[in-house]
Amino acid sequence: MNFWDGTNGANGSCYVGIRYCNEFINNIDNVKVDLTDEMKAQWKAEVKVLKAWYHFHLMRMYGPIVLMKENIGIDASPEEVRQYRSTWDECVNYVVSLLDEAAPFLPNVIEDRANDLGHVTRVAALSIKALVLVTSASPLFNGNKEYFDVVDNKGTHIFTQKYDAEKWKTAAAACKAAIIACEDAGHSLFQFASSYNISENMQLLNNIRCVYSQKFNSEVIWTLPKRSITESYSYVTKPYLNPDLSERTTFPGQPQLVPTMRMVEKFYTKNGVPMEEDADFNYAKAYNPFDLSGLYVCEASVWSRQQDYCEQDDCVTEVNVAVRADRNLEQQSTHKNQRR
Repeated sequence: MNFWDGTNGANGSCYVGIRYCNEFINNIDNVKVDLTDEMKAQWKAEVKVLKAWYHFHLMRMYGPIVLMKENIGIDASPEEVRQYRSTWDECVNYVVSLLDEAAPFLPNVIEDRANDLGHVTRVAALSIKALVLVTSASPLFNGNKEYFDVVDNKGTHIFTQKYDAEKWKTAAAACKAAIIACEDAGHSLFQFASSYNISENMQLLNNIRCVYSQKFNSEVIWTLPKRSITESYSYVTKPYLNPDLSERTTFPGQPQLVPTMRMVEKFYTKNGVPMEEDADFNYAKAYNPFDLSGLYVCEASVWSRQQDYCEQDDCVTEVNVAVRADRNLEQQSTHKNQRR
């Protein structure tokens, strides 16, 4: 995806978004409708966070970028339009400055959840700042010698060539500030709650999975407020235990983000070695996705005639009776033995 130009599958150019942000910031004070100064300041702060986010999104994909602090006029000359990339540190400093400017004018929590969920909060601004600074302190951008020959035609090294340990201290301070802000706003690590007796493995599975699919849970800091089921994480991450390909064409859609078995097998075991090199790794239990003594079934289930699933909020959880699960596990075991 090309978010620089908005092509190759990208849903738009980040630079177009930045241009809209600049227009808003430059003109919001001229609006004559009944807006309080406090509301204008908050909206301007939210747009500054968006502007910072668009810049950082480009930086993560392309490294140092052309900073668009102000819009270039449509009557600008070709020389004015052709801009040099700023250095990585200049990009980071500018993004952080936007977030610092915005944070004091943003609410800690969204009070009117019915209408304003999804708006930027102070917690979101500080969390993005922490992410930016940790990224900058990482070996990828902090003295990475792989970029020693990346220079512009003026001879400027746009990637920092000298390692700076102080960047980690700055990042740590930003992370601490973000954590404190999260705790003050009531955020915490998500824990799946069930009225059923489920196994520890199923509890862990739902802790990891439903943190993405349960709307505005305690761990969510900033997200889109309204999504249909076909746009949710549940839709594209729902695993298929039934190997029958014909069922994969029915609702809820293709598992676009479900990891393949080959990807799973690339992970190291708890002993820090590949699966095939770990003498303690139990292959017999490696592909048992359920503890069948504690199958989880959602309350207020909404059943599909085509596929066994249930929906509770946006959390779509696979429901399999023991017979089907046993059958699938047997098929997976047979497939695995054939591969070996």
